[in-house]
Amino acid sequence: MLFDRTLILNNLKSSAFVLGPRMTGKTTLLNKLCPKASFNLLDPELELEYRTKPGMFWENISILPQNSLVVVDEIQKIPSILNYVQMGIDRFNHRFILSGSSARKLKRGGANLLGGRCLDLRLHPLTFEEIDQHFSIENALTYGTLPKIYSLLVDQEKQLAIGHLKSYVTTYIKEEIQAEALTRNLGGFQRFLSIAVQSNGQIIEFANISRECSVPSSTVKEYYQILEDTLIGFFFMAI
Repeated sequence: MLFDRTLILNNLKSSAFVLGPRMTGKTTLLNKLCPKASFNLLDPELELEYRTKPGMFWENISILPQNSLVVVDEIQKIPSILNYVQMGIDRFNHRFILSGSSARKLKRGGANLLGGRCLDLRLHPLTFEEIDQHFSIENALTYGTLPKIYSLLVDQEKQLAIGHLKSYVTTYIKEEIQAEALTRNLGGFQRFLSIAVQSNGQIIEFANISRECSVPSSTVKEYYQILEDTLIGFFFMAI
């Protein structure tokens, strides 16, 4: 089944970053828009073209009519084109919707974050309000609320949901961690990930986690930073 998200992009009057973990429905929301131009940087040919010749992106958007809506999916793949996004906003009053599943490259790579020109929006897994009458606290705590996974649970496809969750972890490690070279010790990160899941919602003891996954405490802190930067988790600071 499909869930209606409360984040609505159609009526935005400004450009916006729309960041969130994989499978939260960013592309589904983008597909509901009617942009003058759309660029999916998951396309390997398009990514290679703009990585080697980022000026090609400017050539494509500079010929669009004034006030055009432009969608760029997976913007973190090529942060350098954000300079051309700014030019498109300033010169042609284009409106850009820029989606991505990782803030790490944008935050740490010196990318142009379009200060004052772009809203910073987040798309998280489904909320209680969005799930509505299908909400189950047991399902939410056990399997999470990613739209695809929760839809399978609603349809009584529990084993299929479990299979998709396992695939999600594999894809996350392969495409977000390994492909982006976020850490050299992939084995250590995999051990950390399983331990971090078990300690979800608890007070974090870096020394204990360090011993369990056989990496230094400083590395554990770095791993948690990776989870934050890839929008998989966040710290809740108790006062």
